Amino acid sequence: MNISIFLFSPTKTTHTVVRAMTSQLQQHHITETNWTHSDNCELAPETNLVILAVPVYSGLAPVTVIERIKSLRGKQTPIVLISVYGNRGADTATRELYEITSRNGFIPIAAAEFIGEHSYSTPTHPIAVGRPDRDDLLLAQEFGNSVMASLENDTTQPLTSEDFDQSPHRERNPLQFETPTKDLAKCTHCGKCEPVCPQNIWPLGNDQQKGTCIGCCACIKVCNDDALTPPQKIREFTVKLNQLCQERKEPNLIRSKEV
Repeated sequence: MNISIFLFSPTKTTHTVVRAMTSQLQQHHITETNWTHSDNCELAPETNLVILAVPVYSGLAPVTVIERIKSLRGKQTPIVLISVYGNRGADTATRELYEITSRNGFIPIAAAEFIGEHSYSTPTHPIAVGRPDRDDLLLAQEFGNSVMASLENDTTQPLTSEDFDQSPHRERNPLQFETPTKDLAKCTHCGKCEPVCPQNIWPLGNDQQKGTCIGCCACIKVCNDDALTPPQKIREFTVKLNQLCQERKEPNLIRSKEV
């Protein structure tokens, strides 16, 4: 079976979930497109299954990812939808993925909402630190095995819109995030921030900011020199999330009610 994976994962938590989900599927031919640094929206030839995995930002997938999903076209191709959120809530992000892919020639057969360490999490204000953890990854692996078994046994049933959160969609945040501040006195020009940024804000060898920030904080997480500081709004929101998101959330696996 030919499996095509499309994912967006600046801080690698979404990627970790997908790797666990497909860890026992190596007998199949897997093609992975990482939208963190690619805008490729073409399915590999004779794709039998698509896995689409994205993080949740403020209750929806990032706007840059949505534009790529809208360019993805299937031919009644089965698709599995994965959302990864930072222990606050997935809201209607997964339902939006369902709506777009259903219109674009895909048949959603399963979905899941996993928890990852929040992009805003810091040592002083931790939010879902260590997620996905061992239990999360074991569940992701079992979920992947279950999806493949249903396909091989021809027992899959399409999802419907009613299988998802029915709340109104939140208004998507436009690209208006302030870029993290770089302290040039601390920066050692190690170059770690350049390759992780999906917006190419920190081109290597150039301290002038470039591109538009989407607030993923990937650059901050890889900076060992403490040279990058998130904007004030993100720092304030981090404190609130730390207070509101203490209770552990568990993954939500979504299969057809007929299965």
